[in-house]
Amino acid sequence: MISHSSLFLMPRLWYLCDPILRNCIGPDEPALHECFGRISKRNLRLLTTVSHEPVWRVPDTPRQRVISVLDSVSVDSNFPLLASDCLGKMEDLDSLVAVCLEWGSSLYRNGEENIYICARLLRQYSKGRNGLDVSIMSFLAAKPRLEGLSIAKLFRILTELLRSKHLAPGRYVSWIMDRGNLREPLMADQVTRSLAFACWTA
Repeated sequence: MISHSSLFLMPRLWYLCDPILRNCIGPDEPALHECFGRISKRNLRLLTTVSHEPVWRVPDTPRQRVISVLDSVSVDSNFPLLASDCLGKMEDLDSLVAVCLEWGSSLYRNGEENIYICARLLRQYSKGRNGLDVSIMSFLAAKPRLEGLSIAKLFRILTELLRSKHLAPGRYVSWIMDRGNLREPLMADQVTRSLAFACWTA
């Protein structure tokens, strides 16, 4: 990025690249942060020239609204208020749980804070119909290959929910057994740990 910054000049696509690149830069890399800031300003300036629009805008969808809210919070946030805010932006609980799990286990977001934010937020939705089980199992069934997700982060989130008894061990164990594909060492290790925890909390 520093030596070839011109490669990142893509004004019409910058609204997609900005959040991904921003989350890839660690807090201890000031040179990269400074370089990224210059690139972002150039893309915004170029977009204004090309499209005659004052600023670029991220597509305003319920999913993007929820992600924008999650990107702005911390583990010290008011989670009942956060849960209400997110549900107001995406009323379908199954879809909201799916977005939260994808955000919390994304490969493109560094650090572990998102894991705990996701788990604490999902606990707020456990008192509704059937708790979280149906929504979480629907998400897992819809993403059998877990594309774009960190397996380790996803299992950490699920383990956190198991620990606090916000996810039924029986359904979780059934999902693990139904997967069948445990050939990858990382997957096998995560499954073994989570399975042992699920059985212990049952």
